Amino acid sequence: MRDTGGHAAPARILVVDDEPSIRLLCRVNLELDGHEVLEAGTLASAREAVAGEDVDLVLLDVHLRGERSDALIAECHA
Repeated sequence: MRDTGGHAAPARILVVDDEPSIRLLCRVNLELDGHEVLEAGTLASAREAVAGEDVDLVLLDVHLRGERSDALIAECHA
């Protein structure tokens, strides 16, 4: 998160889940707390969302249909 002189700044958070209702639930609650939320329903769209963007946190469904979520974790960590 960005430094705002001792107060937590709003974070840019990427929510990756193949269930639209889960993404919506996360988005609504995080935005109520003042955060900026990006959404992705697939790993490919998650990669596009973070390309050239600073993201403070990724909320990742580790059971995406037919995809290996651990690959994205490794990419984000690199």
